[in-house]
Amino acid sequence: VIDPDSGSISLPDEVLFDVQSARLTPSTQAFLKKFCGPWIETVHAFGDRIKQMQIEGHSSSEWGALQGQAAYLQNLNLSQQRSAAVVQFCLAQDLQPDVAAWARSVLVAVGLSSSRPVLLNGTEDSVRSRRVIFGFDIDKGKIIDDIKRSLDAERAEVLPPDGKPELPIGSDFGQ
Repeated sequence: VIDPDSGSISLPDEVLFDVQSARLTPSTQAFLKKFCGPWIETVHAFGDRIKQMQIEGHSSSEWGALQGQAAYLQNLNLSQQRSAAVVQFCLAQDLQPDVAAWARSVLVAVGLSSSRPVLLNGTEDSVRSRRVIFGFDIDKGKIIDDIKRSLDAERAEVLPPDGKPELPIGSDFGQ
């Protein structure tokens, strides 16, 4: 599922992992072989406008008979191991050397345990809460700088050398 607001891609954990395991299944590996390279290359095309790429591991609040903090900590460990396994697999794919170096500089694994559950009518949907999210953060400062440079270039093309717009003779604009 692609989030239209953030561009992040969410995959349910049953697609990627066996229950309470961080080992990538053969079907997961086959999927990631097709997915990781194009995802990294597509995000790489935005260059220095990308601040960070992240692969997030999420879990439900459940862990067998454990509850509360004990379940949270078990899920934290598992979600960190899962996100790290996916990052390692993605970085092991056949990427161009410059793309691989860039990916190593911006791609991180983040295990979030049950800190961001998926809610359905105010109640945790434990199945949908267990997921892996492929996301990225943009560098808003660089994008704003790009916009300013673009606007300054446009302005320079439109204005005469003294920086004041020429007004028609007899015009009272700007008076």
